[in-house]
Amino acid sequence: METKISFSSDPDSVRKLDGILNSYRGRDWYSVWREKDTLQVALPLLERGEIAVTEHTYRFEDRFDRDDPLWKTYGELARNTRWVKGRTTRIQGIRMNALRQMEQEGKPTYDGYYICYREGRVCVHCGNLPLTDLLYYLILRPQLERMCLFVSPWQMEDHMAKWYRFDLSGDVLQAAKDFHREMADRMQRGMDWLFPPAERNGSSGKEDDDLPF
Repeated sequence: METKISFSSDPDSVRKLDGILNSYRGRDWYSVWREKDTLQVALPLLERGEIAVTEHTYRFEDRFDRDDPLWKTYGELARNTRWVKGRTTRIQGIRMNALRQMEQEGKPTYDGYYICYREGRVCVHCGNLPLTDLLYYLILRPQLERMCLFVSPWQMEDHMAKWYRFDLSGDVLQAAKDFHREMADRMQRGMDWLFPPAERNGSSGKEDDDLPF
């Protein structure tokens, strides 16, 4: 089942977005409330539908037969990742379900960040996804058209879990570039205030005739 999710620039939308992006509790847990600068960029994009979000419901599989071809796909991906090999983990089950749901996209690869399909135009993540990471990743992979996020299934009912599809318009890439440029300029201004350029270059900024010796 597919449901379109709408957003607006209000606290309820922020809470809704936070619940989607940060559904996993633990050491990697984050919150969009701590990403105020990124929210100012992302919320208008979500509100206008330039980032279009749809919710998908699927039946979560607890077990996979050992002869399931999906294990071969998982093993090929695992060789290029830091995934734990040789023993069953909870996140492994979520990744296997994600691979099952995405089978129609073809053969997956791993680019060092996410599971990828169609030469990086579609990416999949099982875990929390900070907004800032998404915008920076889009700059690294401008071909990205869709991010699929498989959220924590531990609150599911009747084995029905959810994943979310983020469809990105071309305007999102420009917004990500503008955001990155603004953050870089802000960091540079901070550096200039703390350490003036002349001092960073190993000079006092004075001409030779002005030196006190």
